[in-house]
Amino acid sequence: MSLTKIGNIDPVFLERCLHIAKETVKPGGRSPVSPTVPKFDKPNLDSARSRLTDYYPDAFTDTYGTVSGAPFVYKTGPAWPKREGGPEAQPFIRETRPVHNHPITPVWLKFLSDAEAYLKTRRVKFTAITGFGFANAGAKTAFCPLLVSIGVPPSSLAFEEAKTVADYVKDTILSQAGFPEIDVAVREWTTSLSGRGPKLQSLNPLVDPVAEFRHPFASTLGLYVAPLKTPHYEGTAGLYLRRSKDNDDVLALTVAHVARPPLVHRNTGLQHTISNRYREEIVVLGSKGYEDSTTNIMSRIGTLHDIMVSTEKKIGRLQRQQADGNGDAEEVAEALRVAQEDVVRTTRNIERLDRLHSEVTKLLTNPKQRPIGSVLHADPIGVSSDGYTVDWAVIQLDKEAFDWAKFKGNVVYIGTFPISPHSADPD
Repeated sequence: MSLTKIGNIDPVFLERCLHIAKETVKPGGRSPVSPTVPKFDKPNLDSARSRLTDYYPDAFTDTYGTVSGAPFVYKTGPAWPKREGGPEAQPFIRETRPVHNHPITPVWLKFLSDAEAYLKTRRVKFTAITGFGFANAGAKTAFCPLLVSIGVPPSSLAFEEAKTVADYVKDTILSQAGFPEIDVAVREWTTSLSGRGPKLQSLNPLVDPVAEFRHPFASTLGLYVAPLKTPHYEGTAGLYLRRSKDNDDVLALTVAHVARPPLVHRNTGLQHTISNRYREEIVVLGSKGYEDSTTNIMSRIGTLHDIMVSTEKKIGRLQRQQADGNGDAEEVAEALRVAQEDVVRTTRNIERLDRLHSEVTKLLTNPKQRPIGSVLHADPIGVSSDGYTVDWAVIQLDKEAFDWAKFKGNVVYIGTFPISPHSADPD
């Protein structure tokens, strides 16, 4: 994975952009509110355990081993599998699993709408409504193919209210939708996009194994952009500019045929002196970009599941060799250790991608949830005196849409690639 700095910008062109930036009046109007999206904080088990387990004994064992470990306040249905061996037995390590082609898919959006309306009538503060399968680590089949989880802020909902909510969603909303067998859990689940907060943040591919899939939802160049009113016109922002040394506002350079599509605006351009009166909002990711990005996440999850199944078969063969004493004992033990580590790493990446997919599909599906700024200036598209195409626009970025403390500026993400034969790892 690589981040590369941009250089060698035409100084004449850059001077013109900066000249326009210095002359402008900051656009007025309401700044869009950034959406809140799920993050999974690890609970303090020492202080929280009895508060929850006094009412629901499986609060922590149901989610033991998941990335967050975020506990259930209550879950409908029968108890999930437990290890035999008494109170000291180690709990099963749980894994969340993606849900593919479930019969509820055609009515899922209506279900979410009905569930949200119900929660609002009861004045329940919720952070997310998601659907995952649950399985024991290493198991081929999920023991719970689909669980509806309702996230709530920690300590915000008493057990009796959580039970009332979960039972109603299961027995009424899901039952009326034709799925009375699906169980529901209320889970203490705080929110922010993968730990990043509600603002777009730059990538750190050195530590993030799924940076390739997070990139479309981050601020690192190239930033995928589209007009809010016509999100099927899509492109990228190729350069960040500061308005002036005395002004911290940041602009982004893109093409006019994306920011103000000629067929829509009759190629009239937009002067920076009046753009504050005609706020034309720009969003991160257009229609197809969003669809492709979420599809790519699910495709990768499927690939990682295939890799894990293959690796688990390899582990089985190695364990048989080890038990039978076949081959060099040290080599077999080392190969077994590496394969088991691969399963752990692949499982974690599946969970990371599951979480990312749930967050962006729940809270960034509508383009109105993805605004990052507005068109500040766009030249009419034409031909310059030296024969080059004039096709550029500048976006005024909203301060609320970016995490400026971690902003990398003109650094571009160019993708994932192996840097040596030993680094070509599927994760």
